[in-house]
Amino acid sequence: MLKKEQLIYIYPNSSTFIEGDIAFLSKKYTVIRNTYTWYRKYLLPFFLIHQFCWLLLKMARTKAVIVSFGGYWSLLPALLGKLFKTPVFIILNGTDCVSFPNYHYGSLRKPILRTFIYYSYKYATELLPVSEALVETVYMYDSSCIHKKQGFRYFFPKLKTPYTVIPNGFHIDFWKNTHKKREANSFITVASISNTTAFRLKGIDTFIQMARHFKTCTFTLVGLSEEMQQKMQKMPDNLKCYPYLAPEKLREAYQKNEFYVQLSINEGFGCALSEAMLCGCIPIVSNVGILSEMIGDSGVVIDKNDAKIILETVEKIVLLTAEEKEKLRILASKRIAENYPLRLREKQLLKIIENHS
Repeated sequence: MLKKEQLIYIYPNSSTFIEGDIAFLSKKYTVIRNTYTWYRKYLLPFFLIHQFCWLLLKMARTKAVIVSFGGYWSLLPALLGKLFKTPVFIILNGTDCVSFPNYHYGSLRKPILRTFIYYSYKYATELLPVSEALVETVYMYDSSCIHKKQGFRYFFPKLKTPYTVIPNGFHIDFWKNTHKKREANSFITVASISNTTAFRLKGIDTFIQMARHFKTCTFTLVGLSEEMQQKMQKMPDNLKCYPYLAPEKLREAYQKNEFYVQLSINEGFGCALSEAMLCGCIPIVSNVGILSEMIGDSGVVIDKNDAKIILETVEKIVLLTAEEKEKLRILASKRIAENYPLRLREKQLLKIIENHS
């Protein structure tokens, strides 16, 4: 049996979509990981020295390097890739292509980090954004935001590195619509919320406002840390909060709710949205990134971050008949299954690697 060729996969924090990439890449290659607790900024010099030495030992025997997110961790791989003539691909996921200073979000709002990212992108073999919106897009959802455009092409107009959009992919056999009866006028949202920045960025303040306004509806919030819950004032009685749900329990929650709410100020792709749609949730999304493109005619797009507009839109959508809701559920599930199956991402990413070998 022939020995598998080696790939290096570099990332700052593990996530479901990163683990998904590594799983299918491991079927063909021996994937070795490189990661550090990069959020500990006082250890940054040590991490960079260690990563440099580690890459010197590994790079010569490596077919390709994949880096998830541009950041401090992506510069040395890009530079050493040039030295060793090893292709380096940087997957762009969202925060590495935007700047929202008023929300304290976006890697490109920080001058030093922005410099690391620019030279990472400059010396990489190819950039792999998960959506076209991360390349360049007009931003209009929140009028308080400084930049009216977002995307790496907007912030780095002289950048010449080629790019290929490879969307995220999902296990369509796991996230499924059971077509069972759901709780009437039920809403769910999922986001990792451990601080006030994420709380505002993901539109959780608006979601809670919705729960206070629609007292006869039920709301479920997954991902709000226990620490954040303790800081919050009394939650509405019709709102259930969970710091975490295992995938099987999360799938069950999606399948019980009628609507999925994604009112983010910015969204690189919308992974939880995609899972919920596959499970038959009708999407209600902000007009950011490619969310409107993702949902098509299967749900509702909110064009402005305005509480009155949002509440009026929800008032209309709860009046849909059972037949209308079922039609939208089927459409939502079908849209993600056809456009974003994991097998398509696997095929595209493997092709990119082979084309540069």
